[in-house]
Amino acid sequence: MLVSRPVSASAVKSKKPVIIWLITGCVMIACMVIIGGITRLTESGLSITEWKPISGAIPPMNDVAWQAEFDAYKRIPEYSLMNADMDLSGFKRILGNTCTATGAG
Repeated sequence: MLVSRPVSASAVKSKKPVIIWLITGCVMIACMVIIGGITRLTESGLSITEWKPISGAIPPMNDVAWQAEFDAYKRIPEYSLMNADMDLSGFKRILGNTCTATGAG
């Protein structure tokens, strides 16, 4: 038989940071799922041109780097099949959103 005891105020207070941490983690995961779902449903994501797990989450920092990234994107089939009319400003908008979503994760 399980007997419950009253919980002291200090015990609850000591667990509060853990509870906040767990809730924050759950909210962040929910946001990532929602952002990923919207990206997939609207087909607004971009295929990656190269796998850079650490530095790939940071968007290009100058115009030359943006142009190099856009030129790399133009070489993959997705560009010619789906986004041949995309210009550099459209690419910046979508890739910036992608980097923001990746950074949130």
